[in-house]
Amino acid sequence: MDGIEVSGQSVEEAQKRQLPFSHFQRYDGERLPFGDGLFDVVAFCVVMHHVPPKSQEALLRECRRVLKPSGALYVFEHNPLNPLTQYIVKRCPFDKDAILLRSGEAVGLLRRTGFEVVTRRFINFFPNWFFPRKLMTMEKWFGCLPLGAQYYIRAERRG
Repeated sequence: MDGIEVSGQSVEEAQKRQLPFSHFQRYDGERLPFGDGLFDVVAFCVVMHHVPPKSQEALLRECRRVLKPSGALYVFEHNPLNPLTQYIVKRCPFDKDAILLRSGEAVGLLRRTGFEVVTRRFINFFPNWFFPRKLMTMEKWFGCLPLGAQYYIRAERRG
């Protein structure tokens, strides 16, 4: 697994953990430090809301560049339509400059940058610290409702 991060401090912390089969490096915010067509999968886990809107398309184009043809991109993001998500993000110091991205906006960005959107699902309807586990298994039935705390999109590089 290769991980990138704009924060040098975060890269150092990840490297200290010496995770097996993992390599972390700093990202300059311009060009991903990998060759063309290198990866089968690229995943963003709650990253896009930290990327300035004017830089989002360039970052997605870079992801497309490093993916193999028919490679998959997974984007996990906070859902701004969920009131609890809004509450938590507004109070989190780490998210002080965050701009939450609606799933429809993310879909548009992906399409404009050469991806085909395969799946979009809303997740985390029932916090596991509050609801019984049995209720949480019902989440699969609610994935099309834009009310979950987060969403994910699976998109594929075409061509």
